[in-house]
Amino acid sequence: MSVPIYKYDIAVRDQLSLGAEGDDGVISSGCLVFVYDAGTKTSSTIYSDAALTAKTAPISRAQFATDGKISFYSQSSSHDLFIAHSDGSVAFYAGVDSKRHTLPLSRSNSHKLLVFPMLFNAGGTETDTGLDLPLNSHVVDAFVEVVTVDATETVDMGLLSSETAGDADGFLAAVSVASAGFVKPYTITAGGNETYVSAAKYGVLMGPALVGTDVDKDNGMPRGFGHIVSGSNAVSVTYTPSTSDTFVGYGYIAYRILR
Repeated sequence: MSVPIYKYDIAVRDQLSLGAEGDDGVISSGCLVFVYDAGTKTSSTIYSDAALTAKTAPISRAQFATDGKISFYSQSSSHDLFIAHSDGSVAFYAGVDSKRHTLPLSRSNSHKLLVFPMLFNAGGTETDTGLDLPLNSHVVDAFVEVVTVDATETVDMGLLSSETAGDADGFLAAVSVASAGFVKPYTITAGGNETYVSAAKYGVLMGPALVGTDVDKDNGMPRGFGHIVSGSNAVSVTYTPSTSDTFVGYGYIAYRILR
């Protein structure tokens, strides 16, 4: 019995233009699109035609601009889609089927959350996610979700080290991937005299951390103000696993547009 083939042909439209006619408000460039198996965080296998010619995932901004929309074939009847525009706008849609031909993208909300897959890549290799932080954005937090653990390894997250003022572990430095689930980049310890920050894994771009002690009022602080993307500074989001050969997970960066 043959497996059905579904064609996905989805325009992305500025949310403020929903209901407009023709191409008004259609966004035909700038989108990076992660395609996941529906209900999971597993990157999907997608194709460029009905003959099942492999198509690179995620769908790059260059490919999106060529097609002018989200275009691919699949043997799955629905997918979850994460859209990240180069202006900083992001959106997540669950259970999108091939009958859906338009998805809105809000470009006015100032609070954003980037989500991207991370996996082993010949340990110690800095990997560019393809996601860029927009100018005048304020990174307020970063964290890791571990799907497949590696008990002895860690992962860094930051901005491409080869760019101006880039720092590969500037957001997170040596976060353990030994336990599944969302990993807090700091440790809170309840001592006999004080509850305090006993370890912090935020990188220097997030501002100085203050590790506390078991002394009254010496609470500590896991990170500082956060990071402002300005001028010619680095913008490319990266991650770097250590020597792990099994780790699979997701990175999250919360930020807001200042102006």
